[in-house]
Amino acid sequence: MGRRSAVTNEGSAASFPARMAAQVHVSDRDLLRRTRDGDAEAFGAFYRARRGDVLAFLRVRVRSAELAADLMCETFTQALVAVHDRQRELPMVPIAWLVTIARNVLIDSVRRGRVADDTRRRLAMEPLALGDGDLAAIDE
Repeated sequence: MGRRSAVTNEGSAASFPARMAAQVHVSDRDLLRRTRDGDAEAFGAFYRARRGDVLAFLRVRVRSAELAADLMCETFTQALVAVHDRQRELPMVPIAWLVTIARNVLIDSVRRGRVADDTRRRLAMEPLALGDGDLAAIDE
């Protein structure tokens, strides 16, 4: 299966399988639209559908499964904030947008030398607790 690549100035995304963009961005966009319209379950469905993709992107770029999971959580919380910002257009290709957010979260984390959880706190979300089984599953 071919891979798409490249980060562009338009913020497309880092590497991800071409089939992801072609097969699911329409339904992903619908989930984001429904989220913006107040459907709390829609973002949960988007998260469940895309968390593996974001985690896979991050896991090969960081030293531990736990750090990848932390960065994934920050990615999705920033995405949720962006979806609720009516000044922004919803992304045409949500997976590319999401991977771009993940890339930026990773870069910010490296620059700071730690994972920031400002967005999680702003949304009053609980920290993610991972057990050994969760960490092992991320590494698979």
